Amino acid sequence: MAIEYDGTGDHIDAGNDATLTNVFDGGGSVALWIYIDDETKSDAIVSKGSYSGNTGWVLGCDNVASGNPFNLVLRSGWSGNDGVWVSPSSLSEDTWYHVAIVYNADATSNEPVFYLDGVVVATTESTEPTGTRSSDSGESLHIGEDPAAYSDLLGKTSDFRMFGGSLTLEQLARVASGYRGPIGGEICWLGCDQAEGVGHWDGATLSGGSNFLPDKSLNSNRGNPAGNPTARASDAPFAGTAPMISAGLGIVTQAIAGTITNTGSLILETRKVVAGTLTNTGVLINKTLKIFVGSITNTGTLVRKTNKIAAGAITNTGALVRATRKVVAGSITNTGALTTVKAVLQKFYTWTASFRASDREDPYHAGSDEKRGRA
Repeated sequence: MAIEYDGTGDHIDAGNDATLTNVFDGGGSVALWIYIDDETKSDAIVSKGSYSGNTGWVLGCDNVASGNPFNLVLRSGWSGNDGVWVSPSSLSEDTWYHVAIVYNADATSNEPVFYLDGVVVATTESTEPTGTRSSDSGESLHIGEDPAAYSDLLGKTSDFRMFGGSLTLEQLARVASGYRGPIGGEICWLGCDQAEGVGHWDGATLSGGSNFLPDKSLNSNRGNPAGNPTARASDAPFAGTAPMISAGLGIVTQAIAGTITNTGSLILETRKVVAGTLTNTGVLINKTLKIFVGSITNTGTLVRKTNKIAAGAITNTGALVRATRKVVAGSITNTGALTTVKAVLQKFYTWTASFRASDREDPYHAGSDEKRGRA
């Protein structure tokens, strides 16, 4: 489901409750699905303030970077120069995208991180902020409109969420997959899939003051329709609403290039890391099936098992490297207590010694003619 805006005043007003104030102080996140009908316009996507006037912040599409009006832009109000950052992604019209920003406004040197469909995209700083961050406490949160400068949105939005903290890559990948259940930390969550007093959704005209969008975060930041936007069915990705359960970094199935770094207690299983490094400073890297290029470095207690490492090294400075089955190129270095795999050979030698001892005592296997004849 989605909300459709006609580009001439349609938007959703979520108010200016204290829970929405200065969300980027200390780190905050905004995420939603967008669908743009006209890539020649510079449209507001979400705002709490205005593009002009050193107030609040605006996420929109603009032509600051390369002349293409369909670049993502975040503008943040400061007492001196406003901060302006552009992600030159050159998006296309008539396509659903999941867009998210994670930003900490505590320092002028901090830059936002833009995510497109769950993946970090390049960011260019167009204007470095100066002075102090301007408060947005007097501004309302609008979806589809900038009250002053930007054009109103001509397109659709779905599953808008604002978080009072910085989302992790894992969480962003989850919502960008089409997951519509809770992530945790939402301070405003307008699913754009239901409204008060609306029975049949698709095609319904939403009226201000009556057809409020419920706030699924339970913070009462309801969305009040303005300008009569339209409720629409949509083909934006949908991957269910089952609650997300995560106790940390459990399984990484494929990391084609880059680094996995664990500073907690456990990286349980990594199936394929084609290029990069696994670094563990916690208790355990339990199992790595295939690492073709790179190295495993453990400064904790245990690297337990590595089945195949085609190139690279395993270095352990803890207590034990227990078993390594195949290392085609590289080295295993242990500076801890023990590297051991000897159970099979030990059993063989034990069995051989036992057999020879019994041979000396058994008249039928001792090789004595005298003993066999008397039998």
